[in-house]
Amino acid sequence: MRKLKHIVEPEKLLLVWQDPASRHRFVIGEMRQTANGVRFRYLPSPDLEAAKSKGFKGYLAFPHFNEEYRLGVMESFMSRLPPRSREDFVKFLEYWNIDSNAGISDFSLLGYTGAALPRDGFRFLPVFPQNIERLAFTIEIAGHRYQDNECNPSEAVRFVSEPGNVFDSEAIRVETLDGHKLGYVMHGLNWQLGKWLTTGHLSGEIVRMNGTSARPVILVYIEYERKLEQLTQTS
Repeated sequence: MRKLKHIVEPEKLLLVWQDPASRHRFVIGEMRQTANGVRFRYLPSPDLEAAKSKGFKGYLAFPHFNEEYRLGVMESFMSRLPPRSREDFVKFLEYWNIDSNAGISDFSLLGYTGAALPRDGFRFLPVFPQNIERLAFTIEIAGHRYQDNECNPSEAVRFVSEPGNVFDSEAIRVETLDGHKLGYVMHGLNWQLGKWLTTGHLSGEIVRMNGTSARPVILVYIEYERKLEQLTQTS
């Protein structure tokens, strides 16, 4: 199994909320690292307004939509992860293919794992620097529960843009190399992978399948490498 040894620190983390009824995901906030610490705020956007219409009332620790939070941000969100002192923390890293010697920061750990809990529908998505030359990380595919296609660990996948998708013009379909649709890149990550499809080589393979029949989970290890001409233009 491939292991993530080189960690790229995200520029920021997007907080996504999934409506339990429709299963739609909405980007509702962002967390940034600054010289004065980590800050969190809700993003004034159509996504946030749509989430509110579905009953979203905010993250419990940060109830005010118009406030930028500066105190207790990391402490609150890190409580969603197992502490590093736990004996099974290494197994948690292994689940996300992160090498235990990678030296990952708490901020990156939230982004690389999502810090998702089954009870509340929240998860983090990392936003990486635009000028990265190469990157590898593991993502969970969205929408697999609606597909009937079988897949296998270590099976290669590809990513296909769907600009005509009526639900999301930035949708990225995930499929096997013989064209069997597995699902989609999560809303909030798709625009990044869409850019990577045009600026470099993007590949992936299935690393894990688990979950339940009602909520099957497929994790895909992806690798991105920027095209030589793109590197030349930015150097």
